[in-house]
Amino acid sequence: MKKALVISGGGSKGAFAGGVAQYLIKKKENKYDLFIGSSTGSLMVSHLALGLVDDLKKLYTTVDQHTIFSNNPFIIKNVHGEKIISINHLNTLWNFINGRRTFGESKNLRKLICKNITKTMYQQIRRTEVDAVVTVSNLSTIAVMTIFVIGSGPHAIMFHL
Repeated sequence: MKKALVISGGGSKGAFAGGVAQYLIKKKENKYDLFIGSSTGSLMVSHLALGLVDDLKKLYTTVDQHTIFSNNPFIIKNVHGEKIISINHLNTLWNFINGRRTFGESKNLRKLICKNITKTMYQQIRRTEVDAVVTVSNLSTIAVMTIFVIGSGPHAIMFHL
């Protein structure tokens, strides 16, 4: 019977999902034939399919607001040892004035993804026996894209829906 590891989205909740995946793969030594991820889960699929659990942990534990946002919509303050998060209204207003449809600009996140999820990784996944499915959505355009990597070796196929 084939086994799949499915990781959903949820932004920063991905760190928790990554911890669960680390436990299942490293401590329980579970093996999976299929990795499926959506949103933040899709960022993990390539690392998990290649067994790069430690690299994934490092990636998720070193990320902060500056590595995600080039124009941060949040203000984070420490008040009496507790983090208080509020909206940065000036940055949000600036985005809307400039015709952007989001509260913050996540160009830094795109750079982070390009740096840590490479074509080489994709080619390595194609040479393995595992299958991978990545789903992302864009709420600004109400679009969903699913990328399948099915099979291994030269017969592996990739298609978009």
